[in-house]
Amino acid sequence: MWMPEYYLAAIMLLALCVYMLTAGADFGGGILDLVATRKQRALIADQLAPIWEANHVWLILIIVLLFVCFPPVFETMSIVLHIPITLVLVGIVLRGSAFVFRTHDSESTKQRWSLIFAIGSILAPFMLGVTLGTLSSGRIPVLPSPLEGAGFEFAAYFIHPWLQVFPFLIGFLTLWLCALLSSLYLLQRAPDPELNQAFRFRAFIFAVLTGLTAFGALWAAQTGAPGVHEALLHQTWSLEFQIATGLAALTVFGALWFGYDRTAQIAGMIQVICMMGGWALAQFPYLIVDTHSILDSAASHAILNPVLAALGLGSIALVPSFMWLYWVFGHGLKTDS
Repeated sequence: MWMPEYYLAAIMLLALCVYMLTAGADFGGGILDLVATRKQRALIADQLAPIWEANHVWLILIIVLLFVCFPPVFETMSIVLHIPITLVLVGIVLRGSAFVFRTHDSESTKQRWSLIFAIGSILAPFMLGVTLGTLSSGRIPVLPSPLEGAGFEFAAYFIHPWLQVFPFLIGFLTLWLCALLSSLYLLQRAPDPELNQAFRFRAFIFAVLTGLTAFGALWAAQTGAPGVHEALLHQTWSLEFQIATGLAALTVFGALWFGYDRTAQIAGMIQVICMMGGWALAQFPYLIVDTHSILDSAASHAILNPVLAALGLGSIALVPSFMWLYWVFGHGLKTDS
């Protein structure tokens, strides 16, 4: 039986993984920028400048697919989670504006713009992680109609669902993953041994923080997201995903220690994909755990089928364009170095 709902959900997951591997690393560059030297900051800016805006195409794709194909999910997220989602957007705007102003403003104000750039780079991925963690928690309430009805409390609907330990740990986990990815990308592109060692040290630190926070989030999921906790430990696929994620993490450490920078970068990317894939499987078949399943929240096939066709046609232009952009960017950096 043809079920376009699952294909569209898979496409959104794929887009989220690509967004994490690209824009996530850009956010990580802003995190590293907070304590970077002038030389390190120059390399970070050189890495971000050509492609950092283009990466948000994947986030826009996810938002559009939610709005068109899963309208009840979009409605609930945009209302109940409007505070963390707004903070994500504020962070994106802050970092983008500060990055441009820092480049072209006077020397006397560059330190101030660097601070704003770092704050925006921390705020956006942290609140994005909080949002994703809240979707998995099973704590999002069903909205009353109308909202002004009896028993409605602002804090109960708009603050308590995401102001919890588990979503915040997922926020920190997202931060460390972004910083880890950025460190792995930067150490490979560092033009001299000094910069290479500096980012290698940072990669070690954020790899350790990622592991510790992942275990903390799994522990907190016992009460903060019991359905996800149960799935991650006791489903038929759980052991394979845990082993794959663990092997990828160990490979990152080993490759960093022995100086195999490219291997460390690939292993870090695989680690991120495994973690996100495990998260998606753990809350399947829900988009919002316990309230909005993929099938029940989807629009009619009269809408979903044309959207899939449009995505297929659009990918013919989009995917080669991004591949060309990344190739030109990487080739240009290699030539300059």
